[in-house]
Amino acid sequence: MGTAERSLMHDLASAHGLPDFGPDLRTPEGEIDILVRRGRIPAVIEVKSRDEALVAGEAVTAAKQRRLLRAARYLMSRMPDPAGFSIRFDAMLVSKRGISHVIDAWRDEAP
Repeated sequence: MGTAERSLMHDLASAHGLPDFGPDLRTPEGEIDILVRRGRIPAVIEVKSRDEALVAGEAVTAAKQRRLLRAARYLMSRMPDPAGFSIRFDAMLVSKRGISHVIDAWRDEAP
């Protein structure tokens, strides 16, 4: 997915009133397409674009989820007061039929 498409998804999230940290956050652990926050819940949003939404969803592999988790943990470790934050992982799936925002698409199951 290109920068213009990620920027569009970022703008869409912002339009829904979600304070954001900007698109394309790069960390030593990997890149986060979009990071927004509602209260004490930061949401890491992975954006995938394919002809079909199902195929886009399948592109968010277990390996990709692990990289996003490590990147999110890296960012959280640098926050002044990370206690009490609960990270949510979403997916924005872009297809010929439109955009699907899958809220809480997967969870951090690690201790």
